[in-house]
Amino acid sequence: MKKILFILLFSSISFGIVNAQSTKFYVWGNYNDTTIRQAEFIDTTQWHYVAFLYYTDRKVEIYVDGIKKFSGVRQNNSYSFSRLYLATSLYLNFSSFYKGSLDELRISKVVRTQTEIQDYYAKSKSSNYSAIAKTVSQVLDNSTIGLWHFDESTSSTTITNSVAGSGKGTLSGNYNFQTGVSGNAINFDGISGMADCNFNPPETNMTIEFWFKTSKPNGTMIQPYGLYSSNILVSSVTNPCSNVDASSSTPTLCINNPLTNITHTTTGATGIGTASGLPTGVSASWANNVITISGTPTVAGTFNYS
Repeated sequence: MKKILFILLFSSISFGIVNAQSTKFYVWGNYNDTTIRQAEFIDTTQWHYVAFLYYTDRKVEIYVDGIKKFSGVRQNNSYSFSRLYLATSLYLNFSSFYKGSLDELRISKVVRTQTEIQDYYAKSKSSNYSAIAKTVSQVLDNSTIGLWHFDESTSSTTITNSVAGSGKGTLSGNYNFQTGVSGNAINFDGISGMADCNFNPPETNMTIEFWFKTSKPNGTMIQPYGLYSSNILVSSVTNPCSNVDASSSTPTLCINNPLTNITHTTTGATGIGTASGLPTGVSASWANNVITISGTPTVAGTFNYS
């Protein structure tokens, strides 16, 4: 079964991204609603740019790599945020630690326009720009209230908000700084690593933009913390849309004679579990979206396998 990641804004909407080259991207309508809205291919072991737009009327839009993937409405709650945490979630205690990297986190006191989001992503990827102009470093402008480049060194215990007059955030647990999309990026271990940005995010008219990369889909990446905290997290779930086609053949053969390989084509799978129902001497393997059943049966009978 293939696996997907999903990003969830608690008490609002959820949105998903997958964690392998051949898996898909899913969007859910809101909390506790598992209706699939759309799908596309994405590889989360590579860097991706995400933007969350929060409007005053509770509408939320989500962009992935410059393309709008979801528009929905948050639940009608009295949101009140007081802190911003990275790589963890605070309820009664800190938990849901994120294993992966974050880079170029920017928070704005306005809803960024589609043009701004798409222009930024296009400039970060386009080969038409020179090596100097082709940058992913986020811009500090009059609408920016928080900007973390994460260009510190591994020995650092703080992170810098580039907005003038802002306090430094604090780091704790296990983390390090690695090469990111622009300069360094912060990487968390998924066990204890976390950051308190020493920042009070707004509840509406806000845009959260960042780059992320993870090979382990578990944990909270960003938490605007307070009354009705809105977690942006990743979690592994089984993809309900994995398919296995009919077998290539249904052979009849004599005991102790080699089996002509039986194959099944899969769609969206990243592997298979342990096969059951096969005769002794026959096994199943998976590679390149094909299940292959092969071997020499050493027992007689009719075998229905799964």
